[in-house]
Amino acid sequence: MDTEVDIGAARAAFAQRRWTEARAGFRQGGDLGPDDAAALAEASWWLGLMDESLRLQEELHRRHLSAGEATSAALDAVLLGFHEALRGDAVVGSAWLARARRLLADHPRARERGYLCVVEADASLGEGDLQTAATLATEAQQIAQLHDDTTLSALGRFAEGLVTVHRGDRGPGLALLDEAMLPVISGDVDDGWAGKLYCQMMDVCHDLADVRRARRWSDTTERWCREFDKAVMFSGICRIHRVQLLGAQGRWEAALAQAKRACGELTGINVAVVAEAHYLLGELHRLRDEHSAAAAAYAAALDLGRSPQPGLALLQLRTDRASVARKGLDTALYAAAGQPLRRAPLLAAGIEVALTRADVAAASTFADELEQIATTYAGPGWLAASAHWRGAVLLARDRPREALVLLDEAEHRWRDLETPHEVARARICTARALATLGDHDGATRLLDLAEETLTGLGARAALDDVARLRGRHRDVLTSRETEVLAAVATGATNREIADRLVISERTVGRHLANIYTKTDTATRTAALAWARDRGLL
Repeated sequence: MDTEVDIGAARAAFAQRRWTEARAGFRQGGDLGPDDAAALAEASWWLGLMDESLRLQEELHRRHLSAGEATSAALDAVLLGFHEALRGDAVVGSAWLARARRLLADHPRARERGYLCVVEADASLGEGDLQTAATLATEAQQIAQLHDDTTLSALGRFAEGLVTVHRGDRGPGLALLDEAMLPVISGDVDDGWAGKLYCQMMDVCHDLADVRRARRWSDTTERWCREFDKAVMFSGICRIHRVQLLGAQGRWEAALAQAKRACGELTGINVAVVAEAHYLLGELHRLRDEHSAAAAAYAAALDLGRSPQPGLALLQLRTDRASVARKGLDTALYAAAGQPLRRAPLLAAGIEVALTRADVAAASTFADELEQIATTYAGPGWLAASAHWRGAVLLARDRPREALVLLDEAEHRWRDLETPHEVARARICTARALATLGDHDGATRLLDLAEETLTGLGARAALDDVARLRGRHRDVLTSRETEVLAAVATGATNREIADRLVISERTVGRHLANIYTKTDTATRTAALAWARDRGLL
């Protein structure tokens, strides 16, 4: 009687997404029927207990085989294959999917066959095989209609939308994706598969460099995750997308903290997400000019199977290894042949590397392809990047007036996306064009704006670009740093300086840190003495 009560409570907890309580109840329930055993496996999965969940799923698979339930055993195999691949064991994952295909060979219209189609469509998309992915997406939807399966229908339509987007039909593709998400948002799709779709929606927004859409879906997914007792997998994936967004917004300290947390959160659960966390750490360290930390993070990402490009190439460029950077990008571009959205960030980096090497012809070729991708996919971020780098190429070809038109467009697009680092970089490039045309006052104003933004971000790498354009190195005080030091001379506190200059107190602190570094001093008094000795105050 007590066991029956415990099982009833466990079932109720499971239905209410209280996974910890459900797992505890089912584990105390003795011999479980197939449905309860499946619920226990799922509860363990939501809690991030991947080894336990997969072991339970394998036991369920064997029970279904022994009972002659081939299609149920096949669905177990699909889930096992999918989750083994996620945690990094592609060989075992492939073996389970092969078993699922064999078990379903005599059941071509079975509902379970539709779920296999969805998983295989994802794999085909990852390999750039759009035709196979499209065929599988269509088959999944046909099977869904036959069985009136809302979850499978949403999965199939979403796969079709992904194929359509990757073929370059952005509008129709996004319409299909949005339609597929309707039953997800209304709660009519099974939770595990709903989470998969939420994550894929965030992924496609990132691929398209559609920052605004990415923010909306990240917020929606995070709210959905809060409906559960725990959602280790999906909360971890949300964290990675939040890191991307925080980085774009210039909130680098918060992004670093979240990325470091994500590196350990999904270890043994989702290797691709952990690898991406390390890569994003590398990006943040690179932008802050922390070379050793960036290199270590890129190496960790590579060790987990994630290409360190284009970040590694840009780091190598920063350390005067432009030829090495070019070779790494060429290899990555070759590997991404036929996959435009994978090539886009590599092309942007390739332009920067080529221009540094004074290889304007190569930069122009890369810019042509990036422009074609931006036009085809209409991703807001790629349109901004294309305008930026096309302008940079025109400037290198000594066509500053034409460059200004595109650089102005790039700055406006970056501002609309609220990406301060990219806005500042566009302003630096525009300042170069203005200086070339003899408008030194205009160039100085733009450099002042860029410098202020970059100092607030702690973007030491880009600050060097400003310093070079001003015709000096970083050991000479900037105009803003001189203003800060002048305010210090009046006895003002950091808070008072921030109010006076209309900047944040944190930015004041960063200016002072830069001043101490450049003047080789450690106190306000010493820095003031240094400045007075040189007639700066």
